[in-house]
Amino acid sequence: MYYGTMLGIIWSIMYVLMFIGLKSPVLLLTCIALFIGSPFFAASFAKKYRRNECGNCIRYMQAFTFLYWMYICACLLSTLVMFLYFRFIDNGMFFATIQEVLTASMNFPGIDEAYRQQAELSLQTIQNSTTSEFVWYILGNNIFNASILPFIIAIFVRRNNKG
Repeated sequence: MYYGTMLGIIWSIMYVLMFIGLKSPVLLLTCIALFIGSPFFAASFAKKYRRNECGNCIRYMQAFTFLYWMYICACLLSTLVMFLYFRFIDNGMFFATIQEVLTASMNFPGIDEAYRQQAELSLQTIQNSTTSEFVWYILGNNIFNASILPFIIAIFVRRNNKG
């Protein structure tokens, strides 16, 4: 699916910016902008599909199905890119940076003890997890989001026949 591939490329760029953005705030802001814009990209792609393939008329269920499969294709592509990044490029930099940020945040004055315990638990989980486990977690999270967002976006994309 062409539109799913395009959304997957956008997500892949977003993930790479997130990994690199941990050291550069400008790239992290770009990543956040892509994250917020992702549903708008999906709606734009669905409207293009409606206009080009459906004669500018699409029912809610058709729009939902299109958006759902577009999100699934994007999830699979971006997860593959993320796995390749972690497996061959990252060499533990992402997890080390996350550990550094969590450790630094635990030393701020006025932090609750409950937050400290949660951050320590998160650090232990990160240290004990493998790249594959992390990528599977992200894939599951993306598929969960891919099953919710089409319900909302399809409302704005649908257009009934006026005749």
